[in-house]
Amino acid sequence: MKDPNVKRWFLKQELESLYLTSITLAEILFGIRKLVQGRRRETLQQWIQDVVYPNFSQRLLPFDQAAADTWAHIHAADFAAGRPRPLIDGYMGAIAKAHGFAIATRNQRDFERLDLKLINPFDHK
Repeated sequence: MKDPNVKRWFLKQELESLYLTSITLAEILFGIRKLVQGRRRETLQQWIQDVVYPNFSQRLLPFDQAAADTWAHIHAADFAAGRPRPLIDGYMGAIAKAHGFAIATRNQRDFERLDLKLINPFDHK
């Protein structure tokens, strides 16, 4: 972790209390795989293998029936209000909302209006 605020926030959390959505993992993997071959890509691939998979394989939240129902509700409300939300953020938000979780992200704007607790680890002092 490069950002000291994120590192400080992360180290104060109980690892067992942190979860990833399957959508978040897909986004991370896509980000890594679109990098050109090189040291950064290899380092991130190793981080996925050594840190993410072992620590989050049992805490990976799927886009399941509850999330699908929640997403449909969110998306219909966004559509009716004329305020579309990026689909990926809608999927992640629906998973968190369906399972009663907060979302830790710098990108809080795309999760507004979801009635979720939002945490910005980049602002953690």
